[in-house]
Amino acid sequence: MHDHTPKIPCLYVKNVPTLYSMRLVFTMARSVAPCLLIFEDIETIVTPVTRSYFFNEVDGLSNNDGILIVASTNYRESFLKSGVFYGGSV
Repeated sequence: MHDHTPKIPCLYVKNVPTLYSMRLVFTMARSVAPCLLIFEDIETIVTPVTRSYFFNEVDGLSNNDGILIVASTNYRESFLKSGVFYGGSV
């Protein structure tokens, strides 16, 4: 049990201070795919200002094959009501 080595890389993202940093996160994930990309406290990362760029990275023209994205939040109800995610994406 102590010698457990992950079979795929895991990229853990706690904050993304700039749009350029968000681009780097997805560039890194694509370069090590297959990988698990975890966003902690997604409401602090995907804001009304960064929402469009985030969705372009997730749903845009770039190939995201092999990237599993997981996001967490402590404010589920207010986050869903904020409109950051559109219907059907959660």
